[in-house]
Amino acid sequence: MAYFLLHKLAIALLFWSCSSTAANRLVLPPPLGAHPVGTRRVQVVDGNRLDPFAPTCQHRAPVLTLWYPLQSNESLSPAPYLPAKTAAAENPVYGVPEGTLESVVTQTFINGSAIFPLITNRTLPVLVFSPGSQGLSADYTTILSSLASHGYLVIGVDHPYDSWPLERPNGELVIFGNTTDNISFASIVRRDDLLFFGRQLEVSDIAEWLETSSLDNVDTLRLGVFGHSLGGNAANLAMQDESSSYVAGASLDGSFFYPVNVTGFYGPSLYIAASGAEARIHDMLIEEWPLIKGWKLAIETNASVHMSFSDLVVLKPQRSEWDDVDVGSIGGERITKILVDYLKAFWEWTLLDKEQSALLRKESAVYPEVSFMELEREGTIRDGYLKVQARSSS
Repeated sequence: MAYFLLHKLAIALLFWSCSSTAANRLVLPPPLGAHPVGTRRVQVVDGNRLDPFAPTCQHRAPVLTLWYPLQSNESLSPAPYLPAKTAAAENPVYGVPEGTLESVVTQTFINGSAIFPLITNRTLPVLVFSPGSQGLSADYTTILSSLASHGYLVIGVDHPYDSWPLERPNGELVIFGNTTDNISFASIVRRDDLLFFGRQLEVSDIAEWLETSSLDNVDTLRLGVFGHSLGGNAANLAMQDESSSYVAGASLDGSFFYPVNVTGFYGPSLYIAASGAEARIHDMLIEEWPLIKGWKLAIETNASVHMSFSDLVVLKPQRSEWDDVDVGSIGGERITKILVDYLKAFWEWTLLDKEQSALLRKESAVYPEVSFMELEREGTIRDGYLKVQARSSS
């Protein structure tokens, strides 16, 4: 269970044991693509669903962070890493002095005029992302803004009472609702958040959120869904639902919970695993891999761990308080490049109808850290992983 507690409770114990020192400003790296990136936050209300975690009767209201390519960043102000109340609440959790997270330097910008370079046949590709358990979409700014800089509209979904501390646009601060008591139920609630968009997201919604008229030549959206840890399972659940518009899904080091681990789902599906993950997580993956129908690929990134897929991998070297936090040895710049390039290859093929990249067909000398996981071959899984044949005969 602890494997899926992405940030807050799992690593707070490490942080609280450290002494705080004077803060230097933390800096995120620039996005990897050609376009500058803008960001906005909006709240949406699902009027057909009550929030099962809310202390009072209220409709489910996820908060979205949008990353999108800009025409220009000239005269635009840098975007804050976190909303002010969220940052203030996070400082003691992460064991850093007051004001530290408020001062993180991002390479994205507030608002700005959007451009959509990937529109083809009057169709806009959109990527919908779910963070790890208790995590916020902003915790993945490095990866998500890089995808946006390549031309994608990226929508990060913050799940109330699970993603915390979550500041709504009106300033209300939503705190943790103990969603980890039943992780499968929490994943289903997240799935329904994702399906709320996958079933009814319209071009007009995006035009309103971005305050733009530049989508007048767009008729339809093509949606991909992905996530990290518990968010990856939620993405798989969303792919399972035939009523959604999600045409492809990816999971970053997240396993399968009920009902995905019983009924499966249809691909295309990309799974990117950390090499430092618990063996039991991969045991689960091996058992359930045959349940994915259609195209699927699982790859493993050497020298990475579960937390390598979040911004901590680039922020940790900048704070002595975080010396004991394991983000792997692969390095922030390298893991970001790997994740963005493999995800970009996957989305280009599945959402833009481009020729399938060689990255998705065979191991690459450009990325020797990446190996293909041959999950359906007996005898190829390394020691400590449960063989499919052994599981099926037990």
